[in-house]
Amino acid sequence: MFLLVLCIWGLIVAIDCDEIDEEEVNYEDYKIIRVRHPSDSLIDYTEALVEAEKIDVLTRGLDNSMDLMVPSESHDVIKTITSSCGEVQVLHENMEGVLDDVDSLMTCSRTKREKRSGSYNFPRFFKCYHEVEGQHKFLKELANAHPDRAETFSIGTSYQGRDLLAIRISENVGSSHNKPMIWIDGNIH
Repeated sequence: MFLLVLCIWGLIVAIDCDEIDEEEVNYEDYKIIRVRHPSDSLIDYTEALVEAEKIDVLTRGLDNSMDLMVPSESHDVIKTITSSCGEVQVLHENMEGVLDDVDSLMTCSRTKREKRSGSYNFPRFFKCYHEVEGQHKFLKELANAHPDRAETFSIGTSYQGRDLLAIRISENVGSSHNKPMIWIDGNIH
């Protein structure tokens, strides 16, 4: 009987945990500011604000410069920081708009016309985020469209076992293997 009660209680807890949704955060009016060359006292002040969950430090440079995310209810700290340090730059007035822009880049895909014709709108293609498979497909299609000038090949596998695809572009791919080349790296983080 005790075991049955324990099992039912465990099932109820598991169901309750599944129904817990993370609250969506709205970053409307969150500002991103950059503070250059802060004094030690200003660094201590920002660390106290972080501990009090009033602001977030997004990045910290080697010279102790900081990019801070400041929610609307903490905008008054920007004045305090500015008066303590003359080098403050507002990078973004509204973080929600920045995130909307990122979301649109993440969902960017080829138009129906591009898919039908097998072509790409190059300026738009390079303004969008593409997952590895999409990047590989693009390189292979580019090489297939110009077999005398481009070829793809693998230079190994990633830590996660994904193929590391490269493309060789030359006036004559067949005779380019012993020529000097330029290495251009991409798709890193």
